[in-house]
Amino acid sequence: VERGSSAAMDITVSITDYKSLSQSELIMRNLFATVQIGNNSKSSRGVTVEEAKFRSGTIENPLVLTLKNSQTETVMYVRNIPMSTVLERSGLYNQWVAVYPPGDPQNFHFDAAAVPKVGCPQVCISVSIQEDLLSTAMPVPRSDQYLQQRNSVGFDFQPHQRLSMDDAAKAEVRRSIDSLAPDLDVHRFGQPRPSSGSLCPPGSGGLGAGSVEVDSTVREKELQAQRIKEHVAEMASAQKRAQDVSRVLQDNLRILDDMKRQLKGLEMQIAEQRVATQLLERDRDQLLAEEAQLEDQIRSREIAFRELRESRDEIDRELTRVLSESERQKNAMRPP
Repeated sequence: VERGSSAAMDITVSITDYKSLSQSELIMRNLFATVQIGNNSKSSRGVTVEEAKFRSGTIENPLVLTLKNSQTETVMYVRNIPMSTVLERSGLYNQWVAVYPPGDPQNFHFDAAAVPKVGCPQVCISVSIQEDLLSTAMPVPRSDQYLQQRNSVGFDFQPHQRLSMDDAAKAEVRRSIDSLAPDLDVHRFGQPRPSSGSLCPPGSGGLGAGSVEVDSTVREKELQAQRIKEHVAEMASAQKRAQDVSRVLQDNLRILDDMKRQLKGLEMQIAEQRVATQLLERDRDQLLAEEAQLEDQIRSREIAFRELRESRDEIDRELTRVLSESERQKNAMRPP
């Protein structure tokens, strides 16, 4: 289905839901979406977008979806959606679409029928296009009537009626067919069909010079056909090689996507291990501080115990001295 590339269109874009954009609640709170067509862009406060209106005069401008972090102004994900994809679906497109980091090669190709993988960052986007009847119904020159006739229907529009051929056009087609008849006879019978006014009996000399021209024409046509066949074969081989390369590229992209997912999982595990290590280091520091306090308390008690023992020894010595003095006095007081 083909459409004119310069028809004015009213475009409505909405983002109704999203999945697997980030595992961080802080990042999710700061994410917001921007949708852009041509030089016009509209932003929302969050990821969801409610009926952003655009007006475009060409289908060459794609819909560019951008998801940014409002805190760091970092572009997290992008996605380009061709307007031709929406027009091919009667002007209405509502589906889950995968989004990719900036520079990801997967964003360069858009498959409207592809379903995002489970766990892949994705948004549910709705796009509707309504063609402007006044702009698409403007008269065009005769040379563009057939192009206008081939334009497909828009949203809520009926297809144009086919243009009928007039007698002059039919006569022109007949003359073209008649002019191709001699070449067709050469390929079918080996020589052109003689006209009714110049029929010659077999074996007459009227075909001598004509047969040479016919042979050269046949050889030239055969060479042209052979070159066309070789060119077609080369194109088919190139197309097959391109398909093989595209298939290998898709496989590599899937492998790269899986590796990125594994890398994100490993990064999360590393972050968790770092947090656990920090907690253990904090507990270790607390235990070391408590150990130092206990050692100080032990030293203080040892000093107090030493002082107490010295005091006890001093008291014992004083008691012994007093007892000795008392005993001496008693002995002195006894009669001889």
